[in-house]
Amino acid sequence: MPQAFEASLVLDNEAAAGGDPITDIAVELHVWERDSGVVAENGTFAIGEPLIEGQFEGTAAGPWSLAAGDSGTLRWLMVPRIAAALSEDRWYVIGGSLNYTPAPGMTPELVPLEPATIRVSPEGRLDVRYYVETLVQGDNPFTPEPEPSPPAAFATLLTNVGGGVARGLELRSLQPKITENEKGLLVAFNITGVSTNGRPQPLALQATVGDLAPNSSALVVWNLRCSLQARCWFVSNDE
Repeated sequence: MPQAFEASLVLDNEAAAGGDPITDIAVELHVWERDSGVVAENGTFAIGEPLIEGQFEGTAAGPWSLAAGDSGTLRWLMVPRIAAALSEDRWYVIGGSLNYTPAPGMTPELVPLEPATIRVSPEGRLDVRYYVETLVQGDNPFTPEPEPSPPAAFATLLTNVGGGVARGLELRSLQPKITENEKGLLVAFNITGVSTNGRPQPLALQATVGDLAPNSSALVVWNLRCSLQARCWFVSNDE
């Protein structure tokens, strides 16, 4: 699961009812490296528009206003990208500034926000490759005697190409489903078992890999049985 951090800011207009509103509220967030002070590049963190709670008035992106006696909270979700920590933990500081006009006709004010330090750890990143046994053995419908149907291999090779551990990996499958059979063949497919790095798994449709260290791989092999001889190929469906 990707790392994520939440930044929040609570504002309260303590003016009495009928008093002045706080207007032109705007917040700028900045991220920089703790040790070097270098500002993080745009591709290092993804910071979306804030989640607005309470009695703010304004558009989603701001600026906002708060009437007298009203309060509200702004929350930002900050997601570090892969470049934030490639091979080891890195420390960052999140800070920024609050801009607002305390009352109509008054000079806008700029308030620095108290910075906070966060630690970003490298994440696992998977390269997934599939291998399909092209010729599947099964009964030959053109011979009088039935032939055996040994299982064919459908393999998934998982390689952690990231700098962190990919934790709690698990693959699940469904039984094959025939979606089109133009010739009306009496054929059936089913997965009879699965193994992880050569170790048979207790459930035929679930492969538990566990943690996968950087630069290491795991091989998951599903055993697919077909009632007739067949030729298989792999089609990727990204929908």
